[in-house]
Amino acid sequence: MAEKNRIRRTTVLELIRQNQIMREILESWPAREIMMDYEKEWNEDRESFLLNHPPPMTEDDI
Repeated sequence: MAEKNRIRRTTVLELIRQNQIMREILESWPAREIMMDYEKEWNEDRESFLLNHPPPMTEDDI
């Protein structure tokens, strides 16, 4: 029988922490008034991600 791989609680908590940090960076990153094309695309992707992906659960939810 195949051995089941399990994700440890500490790993999940670390992933949640990293996700929260990255989300804070994305939310706080200021959009410049005058942007190059690649900056506009990145900003659109950033805004789309934040709109379409709600924040994940917090450590309190586990």
